[in-house]
Amino acid sequence: MPCKREIKWNISNEHKKIGVWAATKATTNFGGRNWTAWFSEDIPLPYGPYVFYGLPGLFLK
Repeated sequence: MPCKREIKWNISNEHKKIGVWAATKATTNFGGRNWTAWFSEDIPLPYGPYVFYGLPGLFLK
């Protein structure tokens, strides 16, 4: 079974509303690229697209 690489997220103080959900911005560097995620702690699932995971809420954007 392959090991998941731990992704180190930098959670910012930037917030916005996506649909009805309050979202927080997080950034990381993975695979030599910078990535930005918007997630909602109102949905406490640590999942995202592709190999991204580990935030304290579901990825919304």
